[in-house]
Amino acid sequence: MHQSLNLFKALPLTTKIFCAHEYTQQNLRFAQTVEPNNSTIQKYLQKIQNSPYSCTLPSTLEQELLINPFLRTDQAEVQKYALTHGATSKSSLEIFRVLREEKNSFK
Repeated sequence: MHQSLNLFKALPLTTKIFCAHEYTQQNLRFAQTVEPNNSTIQKYLQKIQNSPYSCTLPSTLEQELLINPFLRTDQAEVQKYALTHGATSKSSLEIFRVLREEKNSFK
């Protein structure tokens, strides 16, 4: 999964992302936990919570690079979160591993 996401990062920013399930709000709540100071996450979460529409898909790679912690393993705030939750280094794979573990238990 980590390698696949790294391949996505090389695509054009306008690439549309079509997920199989609508988990945007849940994913944003997790992202907000990881990056509480990321105003893009806060604004997007507020936007979809106030929207009468339930579907937020498709997204774009550009948007995901701003809000998806699994694509932001190089960001200081994401690394800090992972390091305080068991990461043993700042390697992208190690940060990803901890994020995945935390997301699996996130409610």
